[in-house]
Amino acid sequence: YKVWNQQLIAYAGYKNADGSFIGDPSNVEFTEVCIKLGWKSKRTMWDFLPIVLSAYGQDPDFYDYPPEILLEVPLVHPEYEWFGEMGLRWYTVPAVSSMMFDCG
Repeated sequence: YKVWNQQLIAYAGYKNADGSFIGDPSNVEFTEVCIKLGWKSKRTMWDFLPIVLSAYGQDPDFYDYPPEILLEVPLVHPEYEWFGEMGLRWYTVPAVSSMMFDCG
C-alpha cells in the first residue's frame, strides 16, 4: 500500500480567492487532491484530512478517521494567558508517513 499523506494525521488547508488561508497552508495542495477524490470538507480551520491509500498501482481511496481517535491539545503559554484565549490547538500524534518502509 502507498500512504499519500505526508503525516498520518494533519489539518486540511484552503486558499481563499483573496489569497488568505484557512487551516494549515502547508496542506492546501493535498487538501485539493482529497476533495477531487470525493472527500467532503467543512472548510474550517480544524478539518482533519482523511487518510489516502492506494494498493498496487490502483487509484487511491480516502478514509475518514473515526472522530474519537483524533486527539487534540489546546496550545497555551505558561506566562501569557492571552495566548490560550486565542483558541489554538494541535493534533497529538504528528506521525510522519511519507517515508519508505522496507522489511525483509
